[in-house]
Amino acid sequence: MTFLALFLSSIKYDIDTPKRRFCGYKVSRVNYFQNKYIDYAAVMNIILTNRKLLDDYNDDKNIISLLLSKILNIKDTREFKNKICEIDKNLKEMSLLEKQNSPDIDRLSHIFGEITKETFDVLEGKEGEILKYLGYNLGRWIYVVDALDDLEKDIRENKYNPIVYAFNYQKEDEHKFKERVVENIRFVLYSYLENITKAYELLNIKRTREY
Repeated sequence: MTFLALFLSSIKYDIDTPKRRFCGYKVSRVNYFQNKYIDYAAVMNIILTNRKLLDDYNDDKNIISLLLSKILNIKDTREFKNKICEIDKNLKEMSLLEKQNSPDIDRLSHIFGEITKETFDVLEGKEGEILKYLGYNLGRWIYVVDALDDLEKDIRENKYNPIVYAFNYQKEDEHKFKERVVENIRFVLYSYLENITKAYELLNIKRTREY
């Protein structure tokens, strides 16, 4: 969500409001900028963190996750009602597929892409459509690369990972299995990155484009 806040602020850079407040970490007053896109990203971060904690509770019955979900929540959700409903719908489908040990990594990454697409649905017109397309492909990339990064650990801990079922893991050495499938996964990841790059180049980034 930090990326989303910075990214949106780079597109709509002329709406920053200078602020000054006390920082407990630095034990002094600091200067910073605020705009509606930073506020929006902060709300989305709370909503998604809340849903992650609830998912952890449903999976592991971890009471701490449940308590934290009560703390990390927004009280007035009217402004984001439709967005939250769409996110919850996709999270529910994803959770169902994961509990079924689904091998359909394409479907799972698509669902996660729909979630990130929803969070990137902020601007209007052509710019807004491009941003949603970028968010969708970024979500798909994040889901697959996360599954690849966690693959060996998930195998050792007997946790669900779609790559295990998509590529028919046969109780072999987890490192050798990863080596066997990594090129196929990279091909998919590169296709998402290509789409992200194309979308990015269509956007008029007015600030910090070199980063």
